[in-house]
Amino acid sequence: MDISVLKDDLAALSIGMTDRQAEQFSQYGDLLLSWNERMNLTRIVETTAVCRQHFLDSIMPIRYVKLDGKSLIDIGTGAGFPGIPLKIMLPDMKITLLDALDKRCRFLQEVVNQLELTEVTIIHGRAEDIARQEDCRQQFEFATSRAVARLSILSEYAIPFLRTNGTFLAYKLDDSKSELSESENAFRILGAECTKSESYLLPGVEPERILYFIDKKSPTPDKYPRRAGLPSKKPL
Repeated sequence: MDISVLKDDLAALSIGMTDRQAEQFSQYGDLLLSWNERMNLTRIVETTAVCRQHFLDSIMPIRYVKLDGKSLIDIGTGAGFPGIPLKIMLPDMKITLLDALDKRCRFLQEVVNQLELTEVTIIHGRAEDIARQEDCRQQFEFATSRAVARLSILSEYAIPFLRTNGTFLAYKLDDSKSELSESENAFRILGAECTKSESYLLPGVEPERILYFIDKKSPTPDKYPRRAGLPSKKPL
């Protein structure tokens, strides 16, 4: 894939990219489009749209927060967004990619192998189940989720994975602002608080994006997350 659009967009944001990183993004794009012919990974297939709506959007948090060298779990990662683009840009991150579909996990493993990424863990499972495992619960400095569910539901998926003082980075669109107020009860129950948000536009793409920073202030009560399926049926 020709990723010149991504290079130019990052340069405009004063974000550098090495030749190796450019090669990895190109390989990633090729794998995404190739596998997408056999399974449903993305409806976005035009090169510029992939570069901006998937790659650039995934990378945007590095403008606002230091992630290099940190541990991060990407919940409902799908085709690897935002986790893999963040890992390409910040090779020292320790990334865990979590998805409920085995076929997507197989794709992710192929990407990790082909791009020769290290310190990447791929987990097949539901967030409600995996967050109860001792080696995952309250273990991460950051959690991310992009285009998965409403914020009140996402919070119950993500916050149990975080250490106290960790941060959930929730990628949302501008029309999601009403979700913030309806999520206050969930934040309180789960021991978290939305401390700030950052809005940005992707070149040539509408609408505006919002990145919410939800900081974990205290340990999450043991009863959360509730059993699989319940958070989406009965949000906190």
